[in-house]
Amino acid sequence: MKMEKTMKHREEYVCKRWRMLTWLMQKGYKPIRTIPDVRRTDYVNWVFDNTPEFEHDVELYFAQLKAKN
Repeated sequence: MKMEKTMKHREEYVCKRWRMLTWLMQKGYKPIRTIPDVRRTDYVNWVFDNTPEFEHDVELYFAQLKAKN
């Protein structure tokens, strides 16, 4: 029996952190577009296509951050 990979979040993921953007790009992900931040108009956010593999890497990023604290 084959297990399906499911996503917990939406089809697109909005990244608001420069360090996270850098980390994701080092993993080979490329943003599909940039959008202005709603609350801070002088900031931009990066939009990525969300896949189960991408979600796994995002969870890994936050787990690494938590482990450092």
